[in-house]
Amino acid sequence: MDPRDRLTALLHKIPSHLLRLEDRARVGQAPPDVAPWLAAFGIPRPLVELLTTCWPQATTDLVPFMLLAAKELTTDADVPRLLAHGLLMIGFCPNGDPLVLDLTTDGLVPGAVEHGKFAGGEPEDDDPRAYHRPLARDVATLFERLAAGLPVPRDYWAALDFDPLAPDRERLG
Repeated sequence: MDPRDRLTALLHKIPSHLLRLEDRARVGQAPPDVAPWLAAFGIPRPLVELLTTCWPQATTDLVPFMLLAAKELTTDADVPRLLAHGLLMIGFCPNGDPLVLDLTTDGLVPGAVEHGKFAGGEPEDDDPRAYHRPLARDVATLFERLAAGLPVPRDYWAALDFDPLAPDRERLG
């Protein structure tokens, strides 16, 4: 399957999981300036469409994570530094680690960036990927597991012992 088609198929699974949050999250259309801002960073069109048409318009608790509102994707101070390294911050882990999507992977692999190291006075050009660990095989799997109440690593430290490609029974100890 073409990677663009796979990405589109993965992202089409997510709105149903987000819509269950609709009362709290006001899932819907982002302000008009969000799409061009995201597109300017080379974010894949299917992801831009998801983030601008069916994404929380208020910061939302998606246990265990906190998702940023669509407008916050463009205004959080850490977003440009992460984007410079191919990571799009979409929220936070319970301990404050940025929750990111790896834009350099076909499945937009979700991960956590250890916030203590990332914000700990390192030079601004240090690559945050050194402090990044995957939380699921791809973005759709993360949302599916959350919707089903299945375990996922909650932050960078929990993800150190996590193998996103292992069978379910072996993923988390």
